[in-house]
Amino acid sequence: MSTKDALVVSATRLIDEGGPEHVTLREVGRRSGVSHNAPYKHFADKTALLEAVALAELRRTATLFSRAGENPDAAAALRTAGLAWISWSVGHPERFRLVYGDWPEQAEAIGTQSDDTWASFAGLVTRAQEAGAVPAGDVDVTVDGIRAVMQGAVGLALGGHLAATEDPRAGAEHVYTRHLELLAAQAQVESAVTGDGERRSIFGRRR
Repeated sequence: MSTKDALVVSATRLIDEGGPEHVTLREVGRRSGVSHNAPYKHFADKTALLEAVALAELRRTATLFSRAGENPDAAAALRTAGLAWISWSVGHPERFRLVYGDWPEQAEAIGTQSDDTWASFAGLVTRAQEAGAVPAGDVDVTVDGIRAVMQGAVGLALGGHLAATEDPRAGAEHVYTRHLELLAAQAQVESAVTGDGERRSIFGRRR
């Protein structure tokens, strides 16, 4: 492992222990077994280091989505991808808050990697639409809706606001899987009511 990668790993562990505010470049250097000045050879400041952590987690998410996509069953692939993301989010709440928190406009790499990562998820949604497991329509709008359910469920679960269960992960998973079930039911209804054999969607255009 390179020194830079080791620094990112140490920073990630510190984030898990106490959030981004728990991270200092001096402590990251100490935990990585390098001098307190060494981190500055790789990162200009703490923000740059946190950005590297966020990028690594987004790439990790992309890998989760890619693995889920190996399932030839489109509906199962989408379900697996979402559940994997929920498991990561609930299992690493401080990383979740870091990645999906506010970033300065100059953190362009975060936006680019996020777009690439969620484009992979959008591909799974498109497959599910083609398989009739998700209503037809603007895929971007559909993805936004599913992501809103996923992220909202995780946020509520981490805050202890899901009444159905005391287990945050199980609660968020239940919300997500139930949403997919409702989407599948809607897709079946829309397919059945169209006389021309084409499914139609109630989803609006992307804003």
